[in-house]
Amino acid sequence: LQAAVGVEHFACHWGTQNILPMGGVAGVATFAQARGRGYIDQLLRRSLEGMRERGQTISALYPFSWAFYRKHGWDWVGKKYEVKLPLAELKSSPEGRSVQDITGD
Repeated sequence: LQAAVGVEHFACHWGTQNILPMGGVAGVATFAQARGRGYIDQLLRRSLEGMRERGQTISALYPFSWAFYRKHGWDWVGKKYEVKLPLAELKSSPEGRSVQDITGD
C-alpha cells in the first residue's frame, strides 16, 4: 500500500425537496517516499468514476490545499461555520432533561 483515498457516502439536502447522493472525500494520504508518482491522482480519478457510477452528483472535502484538489475538479464553494452556544440558549425538550454542561464553563 502506497496511498489511500476514502469516499464516505452521504446525502445532501438541496433546497426543500431534493436530497442528492454525495461523496465525501476523506483519508487522502500517501507515504512520503511514494509522493510524486501519481498514486493520489489515479485514486482521485477512480474515486470520481465511482461517485458517478453511484449517482453521487456532488462531493465535498476539507482540503489541506485548494490548488492540489482544483486540478482534479474541486473548488471552494463556501465557508464552514462553527457556532458555540451556552446550553441555556437551547430550547429544552423532554429528551434533553438530563443534559448538563460537564465542561465547567
